[in-house]
Amino acid sequence: MSFAGLVFFQRHATGGGADLRQGVAGRGADLQQQVDAGAVCHHRLPVAAAHQLINYLLDPRVAARNTNFVSYANGDLPSQFIDKSIRDDPTIYPDAATMAKFYTIIAHDQKTQRLINRLWTRIKTGE
Repeated sequence: MSFAGLVFFQRHATGGGADLRQGVAGRGADLQQQVDAGAVCHHRLPVAAAHQLINYLLDPRVAARNTNFVSYANGDLPSQFIDKSIRDDPTIYPDAATMAKFYTIIAHDQKTQRLINRLWTRIKTGE
């Protein structure tokens, strides 16, 4: 069991020799496991420069080079610049039926999050 990106990276690192696969549980999975993300520290870069960096990384040719290197889907739509073996791999770019099984986890208000934390602590400690 591994995070999706690690599976793809390991398969790429072994030259495709490892039989590593990804599956989605029948009940679905958190979409976060299928999404690549990045962040720019607001203390280090002017906002305009951060926007330029994000736009650069989302350029289809640049995004494709990154995808081809790590064998992991990027934040852009699949393009002709992505290697066909990656673009056609349903574990990297799932079909519509699989995508429909994904869901997102929402942020809770502070009161609800405290309740969740207390309940989870009770489960972990058996009390």
